[in-house]
Amino acid sequence: MNRARRAVSTFLGGGGQTDAAASDRPRENDVPKALRMMAARGVDTYLVVTEHDPGVDYVDSNYGSEMRALASVHGFSRTDVKGTDHTFTALWAQDHVSAMITDHLRRRFLTARAA
Repeated sequence: MNRARRAVSTFLGGGGQTDAAASDRPRENDVPKALRMMAARGVDTYLVVTEHDPGVDYVDSNYGSEMRALASVHGFSRTDVKGTDHTFTALWAQDHVSAMITDHLRRRFLTARAA
């Protein structure tokens, strides 16, 4: 196992720890729990996804209620982009995502600075 994978596995609870804190950590594929933990630590967690992405479909089908519950978590937001592939190949999609992220960052950080 390479160092990066070992570090991620340890962080997410797969490092052989048996204490209570380790049991609170998500499994490697528990995406909603990992996203919730990031937002709880104050990380601005903005998820931009496309419809029909196999990874997103997997998470939504296996963790549907948990993913929907993230909508109420402070610091987390998700935007689904329709009509493009999972790598945003089309130029219009890249422009759209760039504008969305720029707008998100402006609202998040300029609003925070003004307060």
